[in-house]
Amino acid sequence: MKFRTIDADALGQLGEGPSHIKRFERAGQVTRVGEWLKNWYLDELPQILNIVAGDMFVIGTRPYPLDAYEAELDMGRTRKYEMPGGLVGPVQSYKGVQSPSEYDLDLEYWEAFATWSPWSLLKLDGQILRRSVKVQLAHEGR
Repeated sequence: MKFRTIDADALGQLGEGPSHIKRFERAGQVTRVGEWLKNWYLDELPQILNIVAGDMFVIGTRPYPLDAYEAELDMGRTRKYEMPGGLVGPVQSYKGVQSPSEYDLDLEYWEAFATWSPWSLLKLDGQILRRSVKVQLAHEGR
C-alpha cells in the first residue's frame, strides 16, 4: 500500500493487475504532491499498515515487480516468497552512493536472513536503518 504519486495520464496507461510505476516516475509523470511525498519518502508511509498486518517487515528486501518475482520463481529462487519485503532495506540504504547492484544487495541480505543468528541479523538491520535514515535526511537517491 502506498500513496499514488503518478499523474492521471500515467495512471491511465497502467492497465489491469499489478504493475511497476518506476518507469512513469523516471519519465517525470509525477504529481506535484507526489513529488513532494517522494522527496521526503512519505509515499511509503501507508506501508506501516502492511507491517502491522504482518505482510511486510520494517527491514528487508523490497518487493519485486510481479514479472521479476515470477521470473525468480521460474528459476527456482524462492527467497522473495519465503521472506516478506521490507519498508527499508539494503538497496535504500545505499542510494546516492556507489554500491553493488540491487540484485547483489538483495541476495546478500537474503543470505544473512537465512543463515545468520537473530542477534547478528539485528545488528545488520540496525546498520541498514542508520544508513537509510541518513539517505532520507540528505534526500539522496531518488
